[in-house]
Amino acid sequence: MRPPHSSSSSNNAPAPASPTDKLKLFPATLANLHGTKATTYEWVSAQHRAWVKGLPDFLVPTVIVEDGKRVTTMLPFDKNKIYPYAYRHTAARRTMVILLDYLDRLTLVLRFWRRR
Repeated sequence: MRPPHSSSSSNNAPAPASPTDKLKLFPATLANLHGTKATTYEWVSAQHRAWVKGLPDFLVPTVIVEDGKRVTTMLPFDKNKIYPYAYRHTAARRTMVILLDYLDRLTLVLRFWRRR
């Protein structure tokens, strides 16, 4: 049986007893009994790049010029444009859309209650 605070690459490893504000999103798997040491950006980037390379091609409509005419054709998306930092923008956008939707609904409810 594994000690309760051991670091492991297993998803079933128990959470370390460290305060949650000290835990890292991507904890290092070696010499990290408390989960407070992060993996390096280089490691995350290398793992991500290997995953992206394994993805199938994504065909996207692309406008090209053939014989002087603009035509739309399906071409593979450039996988080099898929990198970890880009997800930050996706997450922020989704969060903002959810927040704005919530505020819009809240405004409608407040208007309803003021009219009563």
